Amino acid sequence: MQSNTETVLLAVTPADQELLQKAQDLFKPVATRVENPANPITNKKVALGKLLYYDTRLSKTGNNSCNSCHNLSTFGVDNLPTSKGDNGGFGGRNSPTVLNAAYHTTQFWDGRAADVEEQAGGPILNPVEMAIPSKEFLMDRLKGITEYKDMFKAAYPEESNPFFYENVQKAIAAFERTLTIPSSFDKYLKGDVHALSSDARTGLKHLWTLVVPHVIQV
Repeated sequence: MQSNTETVLLAVTPADQELLQKAQDLFKPVATRVENPANPITNKKVALGKLLYYDTRLSKTGNNSCNSCHNLSTFGVDNLPTSKGDNGGFGGRNSPTVLNAAYHTTQFWDGRAADVEEQAGGPILNPVEMAIPSKEFLMDRLKGITEYKDMFKAAYPEESNPFFYENVQKAIAAFERTLTIPSSFDKYLKGDVHALSSDARTGLKHLWTLVVPHVIQV
């Protein structure tokens, strides 16, 4: 049972509501997944994408998976200056985090891919990164794995033959589109005033007073 003191501390004042409304007018919370109408996210597609993401058989000699360079246990990166490829060589750039990557307007450091669907197909065929010699090579390999036969059919039930490289890309991308990391501020934007401490809300109020008017004016 809450004490009167706790009730007062958890109370939401009109000033709190006004500040929240201002924040909601300008910012949107990070979603738990980033939708793409051209690649609808389904649980079965995400399950397939997750398996592919961790599978070292997506590299020629079996040394690398997507997770090797974008390790989900270390915030989506490998913490190396440049990443080690399947053949032991190193690439020319370090690996950016995969977390929240689906929100980016372009992919790779040079922006050469438009979205995570396009990006997912690049490293697999890269001669340094995963070194698969061709799309056909990979699909022939995956066709020989019983688990993948069932999972591709389940992920793409409308297709009589779902074993296409583009479906590998879409499945990995669907999984990556679930790799979002909402913060306390996102919880706040969804209406939980007390997701931010009173000090943080004071800072947000100062932001509105000192910074936002100038940004909006520009």
